[in-house]
Amino acid sequence: MSEKLNPFEKIRGGTKYYQPNDFDSFDKVKVDNFSLARTICPEGVKLDPDYDMDEEERPIENPFIVPHKHSILFTGSDDFVVTDLDHIMGVMILYKFSLSKFKFKDLHKNIYEFNKNYFNLEKINLDRKAYVLQIINYPESINTLKRNKNLFWEINELNFDCHVNINNIVNNIDKFQKILRSLRELDLYSLGYLQQVVDDPDSLEVLRRHLTKFYKLNLLGLNQKDYIKKVIEVPPIIRDITRNRFALLRLNKMRLNKKIYIEKLLQDPNLIKFF
Repeated sequence: MSEKLNPFEKIRGGTKYYQPNDFDSFDKVKVDNFSLARTICPEGVKLDPDYDMDEEERPIENPFIVPHKHSILFTGSDDFVVTDLDHIMGVMILYKFSLSKFKFKDLHKNIYEFNKNYFNLEKINLDRKAYVLQIINYPESINTLKRNKNLFWEINELNFDCHVNINNIVNNIDKFQKILRSLRELDLYSLGYLQQVVDDPDSLEVLRRHLTKFYKLNLLGLNQKDYIKKVIEVPPIIRDITRNRFALLRLNKMRLNKKIYIEKLLQDPNLIKFF
């Protein structure tokens, strides 16, 4: 199992996944970080072959070479190399959420703050992609997220974090709390209605006036945003929607429940035969 790792081979051996055993002549932290990086990405993290280990009492400042461009530890810049634990952690967090590694160029100066904020997100169960983007773009908002975690749990329960700029909520906490409270009172507490009222706050009054029509949409299983918007624009159209329920449900199943297709299908229900 043992495999020598250049340029350490002259004085110490070991597998390529673990650090050497002799730490007398260099910083153990650097070697530990190298071991972690090499374990994560053995094909991308290498020691500099030009580094001369024979020079006595020479401190190892940076024995790493830049990970190649296919490495998950490559930051997109040959001027910045991921070599320490905080930076490795930062890259792995971005990788976990399928965020571009090239964002790392903007993060590396404040990487400790980013990692700390991310672990705070984990503590309050907000470690989701939308919130990671939020702390990248607005690091100071972590305090607002922590203070209002119950609100954001509601947002997540409705899967609304995938459809909204979290910073919009952070800057309008009272507004979103009021919207959610109103939707609960109307018994219209679902994603479609939340999307509609956030986009058009005045539509809340239309929901109040035509409540039975929207209850009908719920019963039909057609309470997605574009159906809600259609009924808000033309309340009597609920009759056509009810009459063509099965065709519209089929449209939903094909993920074609957008305004343009809904309108065409309501105009000519026979079009569903072509799908």
